[in-house]
Amino acid sequence: MGWEETSFKDKMVKIASPAKALIDFLYLRPFNSMGELKDYLKETGRFNWEAFSKGDRAAFAKIADGSGSLKLKTASRILQKIWS
Repeated sequence: MGWEETSFKDKMVKIASPAKALIDFLYLRPFNSMGELKDYLKETGRFNWEAFSKGDRAAFAKIADGSGSLKLKTASRILQKIWS
């Protein structure tokens, strides 16, 4: 879930959707606190949130909210405020 399989130079590769790429990035990036996560998403991270379509936003929320990760669930709540 969250990727598309396509052919590249006679090989099959999986390319992550924007939502899945953000999930993976945030999951793997260490944050010392939820406040640091919030600051990163709002200011420090240099994301162009307008580039995320409504579908990307919904997919991110579905994956994050369904995960067992407090960090991803918190990121989802923060991003819902940013995106609204």
